[in-house]
Amino acid sequence: MPNFSNFADLEKFLQKKIDIALEKDVVPKVKEVMKESIDKVVYQAYTPDVYERRESGGFGDESNFEHELVSPGEIYILNTTPANPRYRSALRGRPLREAIITGNHYHFFSPGPRDYVSDTYNRLQQSGAVEQALKDGLLKQGIKAE
Repeated sequence: MPNFSNFADLEKFLQKKIDIALEKDVVPKVKEVMKESIDKVVYQAYTPDVYERRESGGFGDESNFEHELVSPGEIYILNTTPANPRYRSALRGRPLREAIITGNHYHFFSPGPRDYVSDTYNRLQQSGAVEQALKDGLLKQGIKAE
């Protein structure tokens, strides 16, 4: 590890390492847990009778989980899955997340709100997975975090 002549330089160095760990280690872990929450809270809630779920490109497809580093140490992860274009809906071309979380805007039978975001958050909080992924990511870069 380099030597630092002031606290600001140390802070800048560590923040860069943290942001790398967020991108490479924390984001994949959060996406994994979010996918599990979607399976449990969204998909297992009911089986649709009127429409078919998409296997590829659907709500549980991780390719629709976009992330962005919005500021140092802060990452934003969002499911951007659009409504299925095969069906006429007020949601056509818009992301499904709001309709799924709130249960609003459905033209088909819906079991109501399915808040996979809160479930994801709770799972991450209870497991300590984010903290562990961050520690692992920093350790890969030669920084041991307690």
